[in-house]
Amino acid sequence: MELRAFVIMKRFNPINWWNGLPENVRHDIMQNYPWMIILMIVLALAGYFCVCCCPKASGAQIISPEEEAYKSAKARAEKKYLDRAKVNEQNKNYGVDLDKLSSKTRYLFNGKEVSREVALAAVSAPSLPDESRKLRLTIIGNEQDRKRVLDDLERHPALLKWKDQLVVFATGPDNPVLATTRLVTSGSPSITIQAPDGKVLARNKDGSYPGPEVLSDAIARAAKPYSPDKDPYLKPQGISDWLSSMLKSLSLDKVPPIAWVLGGLALLLYFRKDGAK
Repeated sequence: MELRAFVIMKRFNPINWWNGLPENVRHDIMQNYPWMIILMIVLALAGYFCVCCCPKASGAQIISPEEEAYKSAKARAEKKYLDRAKVNEQNKNYGVDLDKLSSKTRYLFNGKEVSREVALAAVSAPSLPDESRKLRLTIIGNEQDRKRVLDDLERHPALLKWKDQLVVFATGPDNPVLATTRLVTSGSPSITIQAPDGKVLARNKDGSYPGPEVLSDAIARAAKPYSPDKDPYLKPQGISDWLSSMLKSLSLDKVPPIAWVLGGLALLLYFRKDGAK
């Protein structure tokens, strides 16, 4: 409190104000206005009394360097928080830590940072495969079971023809990515064939690896092109509709020659038997 009063009195000292006046002015005041000197003394004493006894009313505060540094740091932190909240509101941020985002443009290729030229060359390369129409083959199991299937895909003659027509994903059953796929993970391994849109076309329901030949046949069935004639009906199918679809599905050019020969012999025997009667 005494320090506060000392600073206030030093800053607004009437003696300093008096010494700053010209000598002729001071002489004139002393001769003609002695009451002004008494008034200055009274005001100085009143100010000292207010500072010492009523510091809140005076509004005078002495802040230590440590308190000043704390208030300054607090003000900067609050401003940074408000600025970040404003940016988050503008960008509709839902939890991204902007401080960890890179301030420069980066290009990644296979998880590694590369130059802009390398990235553009990789994207515009004519050899970039188009996997949008390929079947998905997912292998879920332990490392040994996955390796057995992957080795057959790389080496077995029955599966080599499908190598460039599949998008293969092999992983363990504890992979968090599988939580949103709803694929079966209990097999040893679980093998699932899916269409490009994710529709399951085939799966080893017994949970065991059936071998490369069986897997190749399953892939071949899944890879058959779309046939509009096999679309399911929107309404229950009657007998006439069923017979009509059966007749349309018959193709005479696919009947083997031996069937024509046997059918002709059967008709010949039937008519000869009727003629004998």
